[in-house]
Amino acid sequence: MRLFLTAAILAAPATALAQAPELAPAPAPEVKHVLAFGRDNPDCLEWTDECVVCKRRGEETACSTPGVACLAREPRCTRARP
Repeated sequence: MRLFLTAAILAAPATALAQAPELAPAPAPEVKHVLAFGRDNPDCLEWTDECVVCKRRGEETACSTPGVACLAREPRCTRARP
């Protein structure tokens, strides 16, 4: 009986996770201002705030994660379209 209850308890979360819709992760609050810089400067291919580095790849943008003890500065473009 104890084995049956243990199996039922362990199976319940897995079933709930399997039915949950897949959601895209929200960007960290530290990254939102850097993403806004890229949106406002479409000719910039790479930009940074000295904590996060973002790169534009076609229609998508990929950013690194910020460091633990990073002091962000004003975002600036490091590589623009020719």
